[in-house]
Amino acid sequence: MKYNYHTHSQYCDGKSNMEEMVIKAIELGYTQLGFSSHAPLPFYTHWAIKPEKLTNYFTEINYLQTKYQHKIKLVKGLEIDYLPHHPKRFSEFIKLGELDYSIGAIHFVDNFPNGEAFDIAGKPHLFHQGLKEIFNNDTKKFVERYFELIYQLIEQKPTIVAHIDFIKNQNQHQKLFNENNNWYRALMEKALKSIKTNNVILEINTRGFYKSRTTDFYPSERFFPIIKKLDIPVIISSDAHHITELNAGVNKAKNLVEDYKLNLLSGI
Repeated sequence: MKYNYHTHSQYCDGKSNMEEMVIKAIELGYTQLGFSSHAPLPFYTHWAIKPEKLTNYFTEINYLQTKYQHKIKLVKGLEIDYLPHHPKRFSEFIKLGELDYSIGAIHFVDNFPNGEAFDIAGKPHLFHQGLKEIFNNDTKKFVERYFELIYQLIEQKPTIVAHIDFIKNQNQHQKLFNENNNWYRALMEKALKSIKTNNVILEINTRGFYKSRTTDFYPSERFFPIIKKLDIPVIISSDAHHITELNAGVNKAKNLVEDYKLNLLSGI
């Protein structure tokens, strides 16, 4: 497996520029590298591409594709957040940039009373503020809403579904909810069945693991038997934001995927 399709750069919240990522990928013996910076959002966030820089992002990928065409295949993508009030975002970005692929993700779950989007990847105190102000500290209600958005995301048919249980990013030591509870497992299983029905690819994302935000990958190993049973196609991505992260956690994830005999794709 010599690829990474979940790659960020200086255009969003990445720390390395795109050519640095390409050179490092070649050094690692990659045959493909996909760029998937966070697509612009209809409100401010520090980690998404600014709308006025989107054309430059596409142009630079096109340039690098030509420059390195004899050394590595570069593919053009975006990580697109699903927002229920902007359902056409996927088709619009795909058409605008003539994307080779898209990654679908959920980072926002509804809004604070002041209208600000609730970023579930934010700092813990802001997460707990949102949990209190929006969901009245009802963790189950919050988790159910997250998965409701996941189901809607999958129906948009992105090429790849990113970090499907990203919600556990704030659930270290399972203080908020237990992934073994029947109600949680039912939500996850429904999402996995939807992935299979909609013929999209599931990402095994290593970032939470190597950044010590979780003790597992996204999705958790406990759900690998369901993934195997459904024969869902998977890829492994490091969600790299720096050249040192391109291969981070990948070998461990690959060994685990092979142990469970999952349907690991050789490329997209």
